[in-house]
Amino acid sequence: NDNIDKLIKQYNEMAKSDNEPYTLVKFIDENIKNVTEKEAVIMVLILEEVQKEYTQRYADELFADNNQSELLNLSAGELFFDESKIEEIRNADLKKLVKKIIGGKYKLVNIGGAFYPAIDYVKLKESYSNYLPDEIKDYLEIKSQSSNVPKVIDGEMTVSYEELAQRLIAIENYVSKYPNGVKLQDVLRYYGECLKLYLEGSTNSPI
Repeated sequence: NDNIDKLIKQYNEMAKSDNEPYTLVKFIDENIKNVTEKEAVIMVLILEEVQKEYTQRYADELFADNNQSELLNLSAGELFFDESKIEEIRNADLKKLVKKIIGGKYKLVNIGGAFYPAIDYVKLKESYSNYLPDEIKDYLEIKSQSSNVPKVIDGEMTVSYEELAQRLIAIENYVSKYPNGVKLQDVLRYYGECLKLYLEGSTNSPI
């Protein structure tokens, strides 16, 4: 289909031109309903790669000036920044930055008394699962578990060994079901992290 080919070409050019994740999200939201599962996978997985590239950039910007102080004053003691408080941010540049980050399907996670950007796989799953094949749906499901409840924060385990075991089993099932899956290496890397934690514990939560 020529129209789909043009859409994907345009999207690829946007991704290669260093567009921020929120611009890709806007494009996907407007066009994903007009493409097949194959193109939907391309869109979502390219978005994920761009999100990974921008994570450190956004983290650096969040640590500029007094940004962290203002964010902590608005969401003190909370694991995730309360998105309903974005409009209460007084610094116009910081408000614009947070809106871009959240619009790019991230969440802000409080780690060690500072907010860092993290890919929000729950939002990716909720927004795009209906357009994706089972393989990518299952991948987003696995990743969303960690996105919603990180397994370690500040060196301390935040999930039980039972929950960690269930995550390991889910990953093993995924690997068995999709031995040649496009996200196999990412899933195996995550499996290694979970298995190491299950066998050894963490710095502040030794086994």
